[in-house]
Amino acid sequence: MRMTPADLRAILDQALHADILHADIPHVERLAIAAAVISELLSRHGMVATLVGGGAIELYAPGVYTTSDLDFVVEGGTRSDLDAVLRSVGFERRGRHWVLEDLFVEVPGNWMSDPVDIVSVGGLSLRVVRQEVVLADRIIGFKHWRTTAYGAQALALLQVLAGSLDDHLLRARLRAEDAEDAYESLRRLAGSGTTVGEPELEAVLQQLHVRGGTDDRPNSH
Repeated sequence: MRMTPADLRAILDQALHADILHADIPHVERLAIAAAVISELLSRHGMVATLVGGGAIELYAPGVYTTSDLDFVVEGGTRSDLDAVLRSVGFERRGRHWVLEDLFVEVPGNWMSDPVDIVSVGGLSLRVVRQEVVLADRIIGFKHWRTTAYGAQALALLQVLAGSLDDHLLRARLRAEDAEDAYESLRRLAGSGTTVGEPELEAVLQQLHVRGGTDDRPNSH
C-alpha cells in the first residue's frame, strides 16, 4: 500500500529523533531515510531529485564524512514548487536552505547530466550521483581549488571504494577537467601505507602545479 504524506512525515520524524527514541540507527541510515523521504515527496509532485555532495559521500563511504546537509539536484520544478513541498512536512526556508531541526536541504542545481545509481531505502528509492563522480569532484577540487580537505576526502574514498570503481568513467571525468595527474598522485599516497596529513597534501599540490607551470586557481570560490 502506498504511503501517505503523513506516513512519510512520521518516517522522517523517526529518523530525525532516533537518539531521543533510543533507536540504534547509524547516522548514515538516518541520512539515507531522510533523503529518500524528501525524494519521494518531490517525486509525487512531478520532480526528480538526485542526491549529490557530502550526503552522497557519506552514503557511499560511511565514516569518511558525516553531514547533516542534503544537497539535491532537482529537475522538473520551480523554487516555489520545492518550497511548497518541503514546507508541507515542516521545513522552513532560511536563505538558500530549507531547515528542519538539524537537517539542512539545499538545491544547487536543476539539471542532472551525470550518471546516477538508484538505491533502495526501506520501501523507497533514492537516486544518488555515481560514486565515481563524487570521487572525481573531490580530486578536481583538490587540484584546482588547492583544498587539502578535498584531498583528504579523496584519499579516504579511494581506500574505501577500492575495487568497486569504474576506472574508465572516473578517468574520463578527470581527464576532461585536467585532473588525472592528481588522481595518480593521490592513488600513490593511498597505497603507500603511510600517514598522510596536510603537509603531504600540500607537497602534492606544489608538484602538480610546478609540473603544470601555471597558477590556475580561480579568483573566488
